[in-house]
Amino acid sequence: MHVDRTFSALRSFTQGFGTLAHSGALSAFLVPAVAKPSRLSSRRPRQQPYKPRRCAATLANIPTLRGESTPNNVGRSEDATDKDSLALSPLRRDATAWTALLDPYLPLELRSKNWLEDLSASRGILSIETLPSLLLNARKTLPLKLDLLSYAGIYQGRWTAVLWLVKSMLAHGNSGVARLGQDSIHNRSWFSPDPLDDITARPIWIDQDLSSLRTSKLSLDEITDTTEVKQHGESTRRNAMAQIWQSTASMILAAADRTPDESRQIMSHVYQILAHLHHHDTIPKSIYNYKPAQDPSVLQRPPTLYLLSSRILTTLSDAVWRAEEKEVISEAVSVGARYVYKGHELPGARYKPRVRELGVEVWLELVLWSCVEGGWIKEAACIVAEMAKRKGDHRWSVINWHAIQEPSSYDPPKAAKVDWGRVNTRLGGVSGGIEGYSADPPSVDMGPRTISSEVVAALVDGLVDTVTNTTDTEALSLSMAQHYINVCKSLLEREKFGLECSSWNSIMLRMVESGAFDPESTPIALERILDLAPTYRKEVEASNSPSAPGSAAQEYVADQSAASLGLLHRTLYAHACLGNIHGALRTFRRLQSLVDHNRLKSMQEFVKKVESRTWIGDDDSDLLGNSESNDIPGFDPQIPISTLAAFLDIITETKLYDLGRWLLYADDIDGPAIPPVLYGSRNLQPALFRFATATSDADLLVRVTGSLVSPVDNNTLRALLHCQVALEKWDAVDDLLAYLTDERKANLTTYDIMIVARTVLRVERQSQNDGGTNAEGSLSRARNILEGMLRGAYDVAQAPSQPRNFLRSRLLNQLSGVLATVPGILAAIVSDHVRPTGRSHAIISISTKAFNILLDGVVEVHGAMAGKALWDKWCQRPCSAIAHPPLQHVTADSGISEASQDELRKGRVVTPTLQTLRIILRSAVLTRQETFKQSSQAGESKASSLVNEATDGSLLDWGATKYREFGLSDGEINQEIPVYIPKQKRTAG
Repeated sequence: MHVDRTFSALRSFTQGFGTLAHSGALSAFLVPAVAKPSRLSSRRPRQQPYKPRRCAATLANIPTLRGESTPNNVGRSEDATDKDSLALSPLRRDATAWTALLDPYLPLELRSKNWLEDLSASRGILSIETLPSLLLNARKTLPLKLDLLSYAGIYQGRWTAVLWLVKSMLAHGNSGVARLGQDSIHNRSWFSPDPLDDITARPIWIDQDLSSLRTSKLSLDEITDTTEVKQHGESTRRNAMAQIWQSTASMILAAADRTPDESRQIMSHVYQILAHLHHHDTIPKSIYNYKPAQDPSVLQRPPTLYLLSSRILTTLSDAVWRAEEKEVISEAVSVGARYVYKGHELPGARYKPRVRELGVEVWLELVLWSCVEGGWIKEAACIVAEMAKRKGDHRWSVINWHAIQEPSSYDPPKAAKVDWGRVNTRLGGVSGGIEGYSADPPSVDMGPRTISSEVVAALVDGLVDTVTNTTDTEALSLSMAQHYINVCKSLLEREKFGLECSSWNSIMLRMVESGAFDPESTPIALERILDLAPTYRKEVEASNSPSAPGSAAQEYVADQSAASLGLLHRTLYAHACLGNIHGALRTFRRLQSLVDHNRLKSMQEFVKKVESRTWIGDDDSDLLGNSESNDIPGFDPQIPISTLAAFLDIITETKLYDLGRWLLYADDIDGPAIPPVLYGSRNLQPALFRFATATSDADLLVRVTGSLVSPVDNNTLRALLHCQVALEKWDAVDDLLAYLTDERKANLTTYDIMIVARTVLRVERQSQNDGGTNAEGSLSRARNILEGMLRGAYDVAQAPSQPRNFLRSRLLNQLSGVLATVPGILAAIVSDHVRPTGRSHAIISISTKAFNILLDGVVEVHGAMAGKALWDKWCQRPCSAIAHPPLQHVTADSGISEASQDELRKGRVVTPTLQTLRIILRSAVLTRQETFKQSSQAGESKASSLVNEATDGSLLDWGATKYREFGLSDGEINQEIPVYIPKQKRTAG
């Protein structure tokens, strides 16, 4: 209200800003203030009447408390970087240095002694608006991760200062007044939220430099608009509340670890903080409501706060009353007031009511539910994570209130109970007027160091929502949400609890469907989500299992979901498509482990059932014929054919032939992962042909060829073409090329051309080593076919009326340019036939997969250094996948971003992946491993020297640099380059 009155009053006299810029002062009839000292203004300003006590709301509105410009508060912006400089200095390990930063926010009487000893350094009080950022900075700075408010109160005993700061932040956040930018009228030093009558009744200091107002391009309506003020005020309030909630919870957790007297001292101040939060309507009223949900699939709420609401509110009001009473007595003593008897007095109360204390766990439950219901999800997650760190005697646990009411099926920990008989017979209800002062024990006993499992489940649900709401400024990153959800899951499973209202499978699916990340490009995120996957009957066996009698749907969700298998299949496929062999192998092992664990669990349960039937003499024949594996999806890997094909292809590319043979020919009891019955699948046949060609497996070639069914699709035809090229069956190659061009009207891909180019390199080396007419004839046929491909002889013919396909010409010319940089026969072939002209010579990008084929042949024939030269010529610089905001973590084989126009203009037409780099380093790494293995008997130092001599250290240093550019950590680089010694260590050694 005062803000609006001020804005309307300002409109009447701000039209003369143009003259104010020259005069530097307002007219005397408007306000008794001037911009610079004069004989009239040098007189001592009228003093305000002395007020012995000021509440936090009043103090927060004083200009010096807001950090506004006054004669004693000039240059306070310099202190804005104090917290940042401390976070980078060695003093960041000193808790006292951090708490000293609180003093500029306090009035002089509440500052520390060290600050008062140097009053010359005092330049007024900092704006309370910047305090939350200081608290956050201290909380996240290593190694202390200090909670300033909690530390100042508990360890330094500065509770009065702590309470003053909390009240000031609450008052400032609820005032709705916030300063705008430097060009805004709200930033003028004479602006105040007080009524205009109060403004004109006291002097105000006016900045002499009003040039910003004169040069401002904003209209007066825009300047005085309160929309931005309200938004900024809401942001300030949220930042302040985030710190207050966490500090309050830290105090409660610290009180639980202290002796009874110390705990009572800490909690007396916690009560005052919670009372002020109640006063500002920050604590949601809904937390005191209790109505058991009829549907078990919705979030549940325990009756704790409902049954204790009267005692909670009585405790808070009593604490505030006692604090006020103590403050009044202290102020009276400070001014020399004495008690004087002046006649008859009213008789005092014979009995003074006392409030029975509640356990600290009740107050932590109150804070957590307030955070969850009020939308402070991140703060609640941090509190639970801090609570979960307590070990030993200070360990916290969770209880489930629904399970407590069924003692036959659940033994509640630490004697937690609800006296429903006493509750139902109490006159006036559980929140009656005398309940708060009742000397009887509370009707709810949570047990020491416990919180409800319901609030943890509600927190998990809220964390998933924060990931989904990616547009919200309060949204958590995916990695942080996953971390906190894992903490909650561990806390629940430690007491054999589940989510009760949901299942972990549904949580995983909600996170995947949130849109916070792209599973195909960042499969590492899927792997982390799969950490939540439950094993067979894990949730059914939980103490608060949702699978009650008659709840078949809940039992199906908890027991028979295929979500884990489906997400594992999706992760395996994504890793394989990205060329991440390590991620693919890791996911495949995880899939096998899940299936094996489920099968083992099922067999153990079966044995228990048979033993129990045998013990009591019942017939167990019905168990022998009942096979649950037909209904439970987790008993079989069930890998889709498309995923098997991608997995077999990455195995072939990385030359893990033994693993490929195991997939095809394993003699396990379950048979191979790729049984012969799948050889007829069109999605799998190209991968089978490529593996059979790479391993020279004639039997597999025959069996797959025999399973072909007409008509054969183009992908299978191309795989047959590659197989015939590798086998140097040039007549069959000519027939297939003609069939693809004439019958299927399919142009050759860059991959097809590079397959032939690699074979030309291999045949050339063979002819040089062996000689002979056959080798020469094969080389001549291969050369002719490659020349025809580069000339476009195998392209689909265009009608004369159609325009020329310049895109095809550009692609062929670009391929010719790449091949021309390969020494030997490929350069000669290109120089004989390439005649680039006009637009057909423009630069165009080349498929990474096709380039890798050529690079593999170059490294095989000419060595790793020739492959490195090809990389330097054509490959763009790798980009780390850390640019993906939802993850905040790099994936091992996520590749790099799309080719930029600048890179293309430089002629770098290939976007490399980790597989590209592995091809170059493969021979060096193999040599290094073999040498180290052979020389390991000679001692560690001797082995290292032999390894360094046997491999090119500069090549491995270059490879390590490129791996870092891809975003790999040192540990991941050591996996890629085993026994790698950095250049600095080699030089030092």
